Amino acid sequence: MRVKTLYDRLIVKMIDAENTLKSGLVIPDNNSEKPNQGKVVAIGEGRLTLDGKILPTRIKVGDTVMYNKFAGHPIKVDGEDFFVIKEDEVLAYINEGAE
Repeated sequence: MRVKTLYDRLIVKMIDAENTLKSGLVIPDNNSEKPNQGKVVAIGEGRLTLDGKILPTRIKVGDTVMYNKFAGHPIKVDGEDFFVIKEDEVLAYINEGAE
């Protein structure tokens, strides 16, 4: 990816929402809500403090994050949809590299 974010922002690739319920019913795309989780594909260098220091982000590339459905700003890069989300908008994350 040729896009890099600044400071404490993350670029997140949305994970498609499940369109089939356990009962087998299929939900049409126009009725499904915006997914609220995604895979982190790029991160900034960290949060800038008032005294000019940078605190590194706790989230790493490859982590799966959960965020509020109104969080972030949608962007399109090379025809793919992504969200730019600030680290403090992340509600929870799954670190894929940890056990």
